[in-house]
Amino acid sequence: MLVTSVQRTTTTATIGVQVVEGNIPIVGSLSSLQISVAGTVTSSGAFNVTNAAVTAVSINAVSGVGTVAFTIATGTNTTTVDHGEAIILQPTFLETFAAPNAGQRFAVGSVDGVASGLAQIGMEVYFSGTPGTFEVDLQEADTDIDGAYQTVATGVAAADTTFYGRADYTVTANFVRAYIKTLTNGVNTAVKLTLQ
Repeated sequence: MLVTSVQRTTTTATIGVQVVEGNIPIVGSLSSLQISVAGTVTSSGAFNVTNAAVTAVSINAVSGVGTVAFTIATGTNTTTVDHGEAIILQPTFLETFAAPNAGQRFAVGSVDGVASGLAQIGMEVYFSGTPGTFEVDLQEADTDIDGAYQTVATGVAAADTTFYGRADYTVTANFVRAYIKTLTNGVNTAVKLTLQ
């Protein structure tokens, strides 16, 4: 997000923002949102914070223009034009799945519908508790329809003592998704796919 203005009343800062990349922060998850701001100059950079607790979000979903409020050191500043950058990391939500279950599909990249070449994909799996026997596979497809997806290779089938597992893949297709093949314990699960 680009910062367009700053304002402070006691310990609450309100910054004007323009979302230029990523999702608009989810208002319902305020307790877990944190903001980092850099590059502002008002009050000797007092609005530059790292991992400050977000208290309110009001951003137009179409234009991406709005405000974000967060906790800051005590002070008073009227609304002032300022410039900088702000980042709000989006929280990870764990879900409970019954195996088998295919996850969200993602485009890897293509030119005119033709696979663009080799892509390196990292898959990280996290469980909220002991998962029991499980297997999470990476599937790929050139056409984004359910029946076209095929398993690349046997995926993550072991987790460490902190309930994380990981695997890396090389894919040539246009689309990828995680596929939870087996999961014996009903624990919450998060799967993260990263294009490397």
